[in-house]
Amino acid sequence: RIQELPYCIRILLEAAIRNCDGLTNSSQDVERILDWRNSSVKAVDVPWKVPRVVLQDLSGIPVLIDLSAMRDAVVASGCDPQLVNPLSP
Repeated sequence: RIQELPYCIRILLEAAIRNCDGLTNSSQDVERILDWRNSSVKAVDVPWKVPRVVLQDLSGIPVLIDLSAMRDAVVASGCDPQLVNPLSP
């Protein structure tokens, strides 16, 4: 079943399996990715945690500005800005 998946879908599947904790990623999410042919038509959300971000900036200022802009956009859409928080490993 996995061998039939396109490579990019396998990447999403691996990330979902690695982060399957029952809260942010569930076994249902994994099943939706495995059944991507039917799920893609329904436009379901796929949980994704970026494993790492490589930045060329040493000061961190551009990242803080980006986070601030993302929080402003979230507030403008009527949601809680606390949804935009970086995770530290």
